[in-house]
Amino acid sequence: MKTDSFLLYKSHLAALQSLSDEQIGFLFRNVYRLLNGETVETDTWESSLRVAFQFIKLQIDIDSEKYLQKTKRNDEKRKWRKEQRNVKSNSQSEETSHARVNENENENGNENGNENENENVSLSFFSKNPKNEEEDEKEKNKEEKIQSFIKFWNDAIDSSGSRLRKVRILTPERRQRIAAIIETFPGTQAAVAINYAMRSQYCNGETQRRTKPVDFDWLMRLENFTKALEGSL
Repeated sequence: MKTDSFLLYKSHLAALQSLSDEQIGFLFRNVYRLLNGETVETDTWESSLRVAFQFIKLQIDIDSEKYLQKTKRNDEKRKWRKEQRNVKSNSQSEETSHARVNENENENGNENGNENENENVSLSFFSKNPKNEEEDEKEKNKEEKIQSFIKFWNDAIDSSGSRLRKVRILTPERRQRIAAIIETFPGTQAAVAINYAMRSQYCNGETQRRTKPVDFDWLMRLENFTKALEGSL
């Protein structure tokens, strides 16, 4: 599910500034087609247009996922509050019932001579308390960015025809490296580096120095990713 709007960020300028006014008009017409649920094929587009479109599409995917997660969390909170109200109501009813039983036992005496013990534990003890929302939000945002990063990588391979391989397995080590890349290269810098790598003859294994494509883990090293961003590969 996508949002019905999208945001433009200052960091997008790196992808848009090389486009003509006519190309920007073409670009945003297709962005609106994307938002409208239409399939947008970019195989025949110029590389600069494809890069700009991928930037905006990536941001839309991130914003849509955040919107979906926010809606989901709000639904969970409403459900939790409703459960808490029911628990409180049931707990009050049980306390009233136990009070009446205790009154009757006190009046009649304890036939077995044992002291009465309060074994009633409030049901709210078993209810799940909400997690620390701030930490939970950070973890979800981190996971959203990692998933969007992988999706952008795989989509970039399709749109560029690169020989680099798609990511099929996301290991803990890869998560850690991707998180470091996202933190080190904010905005669209990471996307620029990926697109440079997709078009690089060296990364595609089309040079005398390298005859095989580089792998994902090699490129995710900070020093190699920096070279990709600078166009040095």
